[in-house]
Amino acid sequence: MADEDKVSPPSVWRRITYCLPLIVALVVAVTYFIFYKEFLFCSATNPCSPLNAAEVLSGVSTADPVKVASYVARASWTLISGVHVLACLVTIVTASLVIYRVLSVCEYRVEIRWITILIVVGVAADVSLVVALLTAHDTYSPAQQLLRATVGQVLPWINKFNRFGDALSLTGTICLAAAACATLWHKDVNKEFDETQLMQRVRLLRPVLYVGAATLVIAVLRLSAMHAWAISYLPPDGELGKSVASLTSGIVGTLGTLLTLLLAGIYLPAIITLRARLRELAEKEPDPEAWMAQHGVGLSLPQFLPRVVALLAPLLAGPLGDILVRATASLGG
Repeated sequence: MADEDKVSPPSVWRRITYCLPLIVALVVAVTYFIFYKEFLFCSATNPCSPLNAAEVLSGVSTADPVKVASYVARASWTLISGVHVLACLVTIVTASLVIYRVLSVCEYRVEIRWITILIVVGVAADVSLVVALLTAHDTYSPAQQLLRATVGQVLPWINKFNRFGDALSLTGTICLAAAACATLWHKDVNKEFDETQLMQRVRLLRPVLYVGAATLVIAVLRLSAMHAWAISYLPPDGELGKSVASLTSGIVGTLGTLLTLLLAGIYLPAIITLRARLRELAEKEPDPEAWMAQHGVGLSLPQFLPRVVALLAPLLAGPLGDILVRATASLGG
C-alpha cells in the first residue's frame, strides 16, 4: 500500500517542455519556408514572377514629381532602417537580461550566466546568417526583380544591406525565443515553482512580448518603406505602378501574418504553461478567478486586451505599411 501511495517523480523528458517557445516558432518558420519553396520560389528554370526587371526598368520615370517621391521614400527608408537596427539591438539586450535574471534566480554562477548568453546570441547569429545565405538564392522573386530595376540602379549594395537587416532581425527573434524558454526553465525537475517564482517568470515574459512586438512591427514597416521606395520610381497612375503597388501590399501582408505567428509561437506556449501552473495554485484559494486577476494573469478585458494587441501588432502593421506605400506613390502623381 505504501508503494502505491508514492508519487513517481517527473520524467526528465519534462525538460523538453522548457523549449516549447523555440520549438513552436521553429515549426512555424520551417512550415512557411517549405510551402514558399514548393509554391512561390522562382528561379531561372521556374520563372514564376509576375514582374520582370527589364519590364519594370522600362516603366521607370524620370519626371520631377517622381524624383521627389523617390527622395521622400529614400528618406523614410533610411529613418526606419536606422530605427530597425536599434530595435534589433534592444531585442538582443532584452533577451540577454531575461536569461541572466532567470539564471540568477536559479543560482547559477555569474560565469555560467554570461557563457550561456554568449552561446545563445552566437548560435542565433550563426543560424540567421545561414538563413540569409540560403534566401540569397531567391533572386528571381517579384520583390528582387522590382528592387533590381529601381533601387538597385542607385544603390547596387541594397540587397546585401537588406539581408543584413533580415539576419539581425532573425537573431533578435531567436534570442527572444530562447528567453521565453528560459522563463520555463527549472533547475530541478522534481520541484514545482512556488507562487513567487511563477510570478517572477510571468513578469519576465512581458518584455519578451512587448519588445518582440515592437521590433517585428518595425521590421514590417522597414519592408514597406523598402517597397515604397521601389514603387516611387514608377508613375502611380500607370498600369504598371498600380499592379506593383497591389503586389507589394500582398507581400507586406504576408510578412505581417508570418511574424504574428512567430510571436504567438514564442509567447503563447510559455504563458499558457505558466498560467496552468498558477491555476493549480489558484484552485487552493476560495476564489480562484479573483486570485488569478489579482496576480495579473486573469482573463478580464483590461488585462487580456494589451497582450492580444501586442500579439496582433505585426499583422496590424501590414495595412499601416500599405498606407505608407500608397502615400509615397501618390507623391509622384
